[in-house]
Amino acid sequence: MLDSMDPLPWYRRLFSSAPEPDLKTTLAKAGQGDADASVMFASGQGVPQNDTTALMWTRKAAEGGDAGAQFRLGSRYHRTSMDRLQMDSAECRIEAYKWFHLASAQGYKGSAAACERVALGMTREEVADGNQRMAAFVARRPATTLNDPSRTTTE
Repeated sequence: MLDSMDPLPWYRRLFSSAPEPDLKTTLAKAGQGDADASVMFASGQGVPQNDTTALMWTRKAAEGGDAGAQFRLGSRYHRTSMDRLQMDSAECRIEAYKWFHLASAQGYKGSAAACERVALGMTREEVADGNQRMAAFVARRPATTLNDPSRTTTE
């Protein structure tokens, strides 16, 4: 009986990788607000790497209230604000502050320190503007859930 058992299946299972998600599946997950799907576009995991698409889906996830996406969006704005050649570096600092602050309010690790770092380079007016934007923020649900016929509540 031992002769008929293949000794390699455990080895194949141990070192085999999970199947790569396809573009259609990743887009569907991103449309449902899955922030991990947005990260897949940024890093090219199972889908072609596309920074523009990654930014679009990251923004949607952040606007939907995902703390990780808010942190990533804040990081992106902060990096952009460091470029002194940018005409809108003040706008980028304010947006970075807002997104880091929102992620921090949800307890996302590192976001409070990031928010403080950004604030050190801001004027009082910029901080006040960032606080106003943060206070006015209302998380939006992903578009696919708004059109879901299985929902019983109306808005």
